Amino acid sequence: MHGEATTQADVQAFERVMEHMPVDGDPPLAVLKAHLLVEEQLWAVVSARLRLNEQLLGRFKNRFQSSRDIALIAETLVPPEDVGFHKAEWVWEAIEKLNSLRNRLAHQLEPTGIPDRMAGVGQPVDATDYQDAL
Repeated sequence: MHGEATTQADVQAFERVMEHMPVDGDPPLAVLKAHLLVEEQLWAVVSARLRLNEQLLGRFKNRFQSSRDIALIAETLVPPEDVGFHKAEWVWEAIEKLNSLRNRLAHQLEPTGIPDRMAGVGQPVDATDYQDAL
């Protein structure tokens, strides 16, 4: 991971984040958008690793709609030689927390504690974890 060149896919993913994330500070909308963007990237991993065509990818998406399932499938498809990815458990923890937060917003009419839970999504990420993954 460390020292790898930025790919066109990396640039496109970043541009999608910049295009779709709200700049007005609307926390629920930010959570929902972030969740969709993360799912998009997880599906990109699944599709690339399994070399799925659009039709088969569509069938996978219809069958596996839970973000937990998608994240687990993506994680298992990361090759063992990609040591940094496997050392970065904080990535998968953050995805799990984001999914939990999204579910809270989607299934409760008046959810409480959203700002605290949003802060908790990034909590697993500290400088040591990040550097170890590189």
